Amino acid sequence: MDKSILKGVIDTHIHTAPDAFRRRKFNDLELADEAERCGARAIVIKSHSLETAARAQLVDSLHRNLRVFGGLALNIWCGGLNPFAVEAALDVGAKVIWLPTLTSRLEMDSGIICAEAGVVKAPLVDILKIMAQTDAVLATGHISFDEQLAVVDKARELGVKKIVVNHPELYRTRLNLRQQERLLEYGVIIERTYGGTQLPRSREFMKHLPMALEAIKALGAGSTIIATDVGQPTNVGWSDAYAEYMEYLEQGGISREEIDLMTKVLPARLLGLEPEAQG
Repeated sequence: MDKSILKGVIDTHIHTAPDAFRRRKFNDLELADEAERCGARAIVIKSHSLETAARAQLVDSLHRNLRVFGGLALNIWCGGLNPFAVEAALDVGAKVIWLPTLTSRLEMDSGIICAEAGVVKAPLVDILKIMAQTDAVLATGHISFDEQLAVVDKARELGVKKIVVNHPELYRTRLNLRQQERLLEYGVIIERTYGGTQLPRSREFMKHLPMALEAIKALGAGSTIIATDVGQPTNVGWSDAYAEYMEYLEQGGISREEIDLMTKVLPARLLGLEPEAQG
């Protein structure tokens, strides 16, 4: 597999250790070392249970040729829809605030509700107001389509600048093309991941690549970023996943220019990075 294609890429969704409750394939430093060796430009480390922005600063300081960022997922372990936790995360450089993932209402009956009957919950409105004053990315996490629609609408009304819809190919958060088109009316970016759905009674993970390819062809590369969402112990490694993803898209008829847009240009804009100089 040709990993030279990873030069300059950005991955906005990778799970690393240390983590709570879940084992990971690699820790922050191991991932960053691998990404830097492959020539990647930036990575975003994610945890469902822990804020990752502070430790990302430390890892970033140890890598001259790679930027490392983190964020916060609004699950029960940080107090759920907690504006104070968001303010603290943003203060230490969080680039992404994910709406609830493993403890969303979509994932569990007693989970966190972001919006009900089209009305966004008051604490989340406060969070959106905070985010509107920043350049951070609001990511939809693992919430339902109806919740996404209400939250995205409110976020745009309040002036949130950057919104990412997470992995619409994931079995829990799967959206059909019409639903994706509806969200795109708000100018969101859709993140399409390599795959993180473990097959029942198996160590294998279902890849999202065919669904992602179909959606990119239908809806265009200009509204898409691609990411891996790897880090699970039995899933493939980071560089293997990203290189396979890029090769699959190119073999499926997506141009190198479109792939660069989804792996370099649009992720850089989301993270507030300057455009790369053309050599």
